[in-house]
Amino acid sequence: MAVYPSLLATMPSFSRATGPVLLDGGDVTKLYGYTLGAQGGLTAGAGGTIAAAIQLNTGFNRVTTVASANDSTILPPAVPGSVVWLKNYAASNTLRIYANQANASNPDSSGNAQADHMVAKGAASTTASSTAITLAAGHMTAFICTTLGLFDQVDDWS
Repeated sequence: MAVYPSLLATMPSFSRATGPVLLDGGDVTKLYGYTLGAQGGLTAGAGGTIAAAIQLNTGFNRVTTVASANDSTILPPAVPGSVVWLKNYAASNTLRIYANQANASNPDSSGNAQADHMVAKGAASTTASSTAITLAAGHMTAFICTTLGLFDQVDDWS
C-alpha cells in the first residue's frame, strides 16, 4: 500500500480498510470514476504545449474540440493497472498527447515527482517525457500502464 501514497490519498476511505466494511454508494461511484470513468466534450489545450494541455483521466476520454492542429492533452499519472482510452473527434486536426510531467506516485531518490514516459505503438523505446505522440482526426487510441511511470500505446484505430 505504501507504493502509491498520493493515489491512496485520493481514494475513498474503504480502500484503506483492513477488514470487512459496508460500502457507501458515493464511495462506489468515486471508485468507478477512478477505474472506468468517462469524460466527454473535452477541448484540447490551445497551442499544443505541455503547459496548455488538458488533463485526461483514466477510462474513456472524448476530445470533441481540437481547434488548431496539434492542440494538446496530457495523460494521468502512469500507475500500474491504469488504462486510458482517447478518441479525437475533430474533423481535421491532429491531437498531441503528452506523458504526465509530475507523477507523485513515482518519486525520485529525493522524493520529488518525476515525469512519466510513453512507448508509442510500434516503437522499441520510450519517448522523452516532453515528446508528444500525435493522434489523427477521427482516430482512437489506448494507453496501458503495467510499469510505474510508463504508458504503452496499444494501437491507433480510425
